[in-house]
Formats: sequence, structure tokens, C-alpha cells
Amino acid sequence: MKQLLMLTIMALFLLLVAGWGEQATAGISAPTNIDHYKCYKVRGNAFAPMPVAGLVDEFEVDADIVATPVMLCNPTSKDSAPVLRTDRHLVCYKIRGTHKITSALKLDVHNQFSPNSQIMKAAPTERLLCVPSDKFCINDQGVQTNCPNESFNK
Repeated sequence: MKQLLMLTIMALFLLLVAGWGEQATAGISAPTNIDHYKCYKVRGNAFAPMPVAGLVDEFEVDADIVATPVMLCNPTSKDSAPVLRTDRHLVCYKIRGTHKITSALKLDVHNQFSPNSQIMKAAPTERLLCVPSDKFCINDQGVQTNCPNESFNK
């Protein structure tokens, strides 16, 4: 249950940061050329051996061990808005860092869901690495097939 809650929170996080949508109309300066993403829980095999990725972001420089896939994120039309790139997906993997942020970070967030200031705290431990990915649906025989809502891509 705790993992599902974390995945739900991460999916909301990805929706907020990956798809800026209509903030410009609310007077918020944010990119408008990025799609929204809806994320689904997935299971997959761990790599053997698990790769280590050298990652640098605004919070830390770290070498993270990349473990199992946990989410697939599809580009999403929110409130009938057009999807810019239906072929761009994200696969999110559990990661374990070697360096730990010593204290929680306080963030001031502005987006279409919180046009006014929203204070959030970032946990000091990273959880996921989401990477651009190709995605194809396959049937029980392992043959590529149409996904359930394939007409969305057309």
C-alpha cells in the first residue's frame, strides 16, 4: 500500500512538472511545449548487473543504482488539449543513490493546479529515474499488436 501511495504521488508529480498546460493563461511563466503524462504501474525484471548512472540535477550530484521498472508514462490529453508527441513515453525505474541529501528541501511551486504559491518539501531521498522510451503493445504470443486505445495516436 505504501508503494502504491508513493507511485500515485510520483504520478501526480510527473503530471505537474512534465505537463505545464495552461499556466500561461494564469499569468505563470512556464513551458507550453511539453505534454502531460499519465503514469501506470508496471513490473519488470531487474538488470543483472544493475547499472549505475551518474546523475546531476538541481539538488545533487550522485551515482545511482538503477533497479526495476515501476511506471510507464504515456503522453496524455488533458481536458481535450492536443498531445504534441504521442510517440514520447517515459519508463520510470527505482533508483538507489550513494549520496544522500542531508535535509528536506523547501520548494515554492507554481503550475496550473496551484497558480498561487504552493510550498512543498522534497524528500531527501531520490526514488525514481524516468527515461524517454519507445513503447509497443504485444500479445500473449509476443507479437506486436495495437494498444487498447490505439486510435489516440492517430
